[in-house]
Amino acid sequence: QLERIYRVDRVDFNPDGSVDDHSASHPFQLAAALERDHPDIEQTVRFNETDVVFRIDGVLHQEDVLFADASFFDVFAYEPVYGDLQTSLLDPAAVVLTESAADRLLGPGNPVGQSLQVRFSDTFHTAVVTAVIADPPANTNIPFEVMMSFERLPTVYSWVANRVDSWRHSLFPTYALLRERVLIHILTCRRATQSYSRWSTCSI
Repeated sequence: QLERIYRVDRVDFNPDGSVDDHSASHPFQLAAALERDHPDIEQTVRFNETDVVFRIDGVLHQEDVLFADASFFDVFAYEPVYGDLQTSLLDPAAVVLTESAADRLLGPGNPVGQSLQVRFSDTFHTAVVTAVIADPPANTNIPFEVMMSFERLPTVYSWVANRVDSWRHSLFPTYALLRERVLIHILTCRRATQSYSRWSTCSI
């Protein structure tokens, strides 16, 4: 289904038709609006990347964490090592690790079900390893070693919670999976015929 996956971009134009700005980040609620208003879109995935501190056996580890929607592993294909990828991000406390990250942080063996302490702001919270994937190729467009549930973001970061209902803050890269046999130029034309006063012009 790789040929059906598209990144959603926002393009701003000048009055003369030239491109003024181009961005792949969008408001928090755009993904849900796309699924609701575009029947040709099967699923969407949002991301946000930030540094997070883990406490494991009393040792602090600072890691780049990619927060992603639970639909991530329905849209993108990864090789599972341990756990069920299709359900791995349903729990807001979930953590998915690459094989290298699991070995580096937790040692060899199956870590699924193991609890970790994660610091958000100044408070430690419990997270649970739900799956391990094989290391992605080096040329991946979405590099990560540690992934957590996107649903956790507004519960631990006020800067996200304050923007959940805002259409003015574009912070979250978004991808769309089109339904089978949908032509991208047809979807674009359908979008262009509708009035979307709720958000800036976007294209897929």
